[in-house]
Amino acid sequence: IPFSNCSGALEVYYNFGDTFFQQFMTSKLRPLTVLFPNDNRNASDFIGRLHTTLMNHHAHEFKKAGIKPASINEPSMVIISNWLAEAVDTPSCGVFWGDERMHALIRTPAPAFDLHVADVDYGYSGCWAAGSLIAAEKILQAELGVSKPAWLEKSWYDEKILSLPVDLMV
Repeated sequence: IPFSNCSGALEVYYNFGDTFFQQFMTSKLRPLTVLFPNDNRNASDFIGRLHTTLMNHHAHEFKKAGIKPASINEPSMVIISNWLAEAVDTPSCGVFWGDERMHALIRTPAPAFDLHVADVDYGYSGCWAAGSLIAAEKILQAELGVSKPAWLEKSWYDEKILSLPVDLMV
């Protein structure tokens, strides 16, 4: 299957009062939960239902492409990120109530996995696309060890990227 080496997918949506995903979260104060099929029956059932629903939803396209849904394995893990107003590190467009340590934690919310988050909703540079770009650049610098691009001004990079904390300190 072309592009079959995909190791995951990301589904993002804004939750306005829907509690479905909350039942799978380990803590309302920590908006990210990582589930494995062998964690417990609830996690296993959820991953199975999620996989079946996705396979059914895309069955027509699979058929057109000559792909048998049964040839696609269930995910080995599922990550649920559900931002709740009660959480101390809840993001909101340009307003982030957490401290700089929490910013660092959200950049790499599950250190055991190669997962990084860059989003305007964490308060970098207000509610503008620049906030996502600053977060992405900080991930490149702090988490992946990439140096400043030649085209970025040093003063901007020092102020917007290097001034942000590197360590998760959790």
